[in-house]
Amino acid sequence: MKSNNKMGLIGILSLVVLLVAVSGCTSSGGNKTYTYGTVSFIAPDYMLNRTSSSEIVSGSDIWSTVADMWNIKGVNILLLKASNSSASPEGAILGTEAGVKQNNGIVLSTTHGTNPNGVIIFEGVAILTNPSDNSTIKYYDMSFSGNDGNTYGLQVYGKSDNSNVADTRDMVYNSLKA
Repeated sequence: MKSNNKMGLIGILSLVVLLVAVSGCTSSGGNKTYTYGTVSFIAPDYMLNRTSSSEIVSGSDIWSTVADMWNIKGVNILLLKASNSSASPEGAILGTEAGVKQNNGIVLSTTHGTNPNGVIIFEGVAILTNPSDNSTIKYYDMSFSGNDGNTYGLQVYGKSDNSNVADTRDMVYNSLKA
């Protein structure tokens, strides 16, 4: 009788282990600190680098790509640095807002605040339609001054119905150091 109880217990434990493995509770979905010069933030550890050396012109400001990342869960992160020393975080968000409207997008909010690390962040949230597949893309644009005297733009974006995008935005915003 005792060996039957042991076999039953082993069977139950095996079932629990199998259910946990299948549910994804054991996945490596941890977080990682990404550092680029004086700027660092925490994001999911499964972000992949995309090769990008583009420049974006917004008004009189030229923005160079510092980092361009994506992941299989549909989250994208783009870190830009203003080449023009007169660029301001507030002006960057206003420029982004104008660009969104010019491209028939919708600005959902614009705000500024200080994150837990003392970084003053100007933020805009907008949605635009992706012309290639008509999906709605939600953009969280953050602009801030770095300790090196430069102005940075950080964008977290992905399909608007993807909760991973908002979760990553919160993680990046709260962990950002400049």
